[in-house]
Amino acid sequence: MKYIKLRADFEHAEKGRFYRVILVKEDIDLLEFGWRFVCAVHGEMEHLFQFSKGKFYFQPADFMKDAMPGFEDRWMGCYKLEELGDKFDFTYDMGDGWDFHFKAYKKRVERDSKAPLIVLEGAGQGIWEDNIGSLYALLDGEIDPNLDEEDEDEGIYFPWNVHIEKFGDFDKPLDIERENEIDYMTREMKNYFKHEKQVAKELGVDVKVDEEKRKAEKDRRTIYEAFLVLLATYYEPEAALSYIDAYGDFDASAFLTNEMEKILKEEGLFEKLEQAVHRLKPALSETPKHFDIPDA
Repeated sequence: MKYIKLRADFEHAEKGRFYRVILVKEDIDLLEFGWRFVCAVHGEMEHLFQFSKGKFYFQPADFMKDAMPGFEDRWMGCYKLEELGDKFDFTYDMGDGWDFHFKAYKKRVERDSKAPLIVLEGAGQGIWEDNIGSLYALLDGEIDPNLDEEDEDEGIYFPWNVHIEKFGDFDKPLDIERENEIDYMTREMKNYFKHEKQVAKELGVDVKVDEEKRKAEKDRRTIYEAFLVLLATYYEPEAALSYIDAYGDFDASAFLTNEMEKILKEEGLFEKLEQAVHRLKPALSETPKHFDIPDA
């Protein structure tokens, strides 16, 4: 089976202290992937989760009842993991805010396995359900790692979903073999998927993927990428970086390389892309006004 290789880092921990490197089947949808990832970091799925990339939020159907102004909400059951690109964010339990930054490796991985998700490496024993404050205190050095009892006065409690004898056990090495022994496709998981589809129908959300709409979005993304390439190579890299900083949709490193213009010209694509950007410029409705791109 072909897999997408990903690294997920917990936003509120120093690099390398709470992360997972995983393989995920190439065609997985966001609904199943979100569930499986929460389980991979030992969450109990007591709360909802969402993915985000730029202004787009890929959410459970329950969240789509009240869309946030200025953001575009999509039901995650209609989208595949590979559609999120190289970088995206994930949040589990919007109350506590278990925030992870994901980065995809460029090459797909072939593995003789049928497992939907495989843990390759990682650190940090996992999510402490309903108790993120205690983990923050540990990560910030406010708790002695050898402390083996709770401190109710300070609001420091052991997690109920992960067994530890002292707080520092959070940093024990993962048993990777055991991490991959558990099958998370439980009856509860299947029931959750059914519930999501039912709520989506009640809200008028298309449960089936609208392929024409998806193709249009993909075409728009291609146009946007071409726009950034041209901005970086034909005009100014700083302007492209400013644009990316403002809208946060794409990885700047994918466009701002010294070899980009050379490659485009060698492939005979530069003029075609330039013409396409100018021809379709009206469709780039999000282009900031301070970017003055002359007409072709």
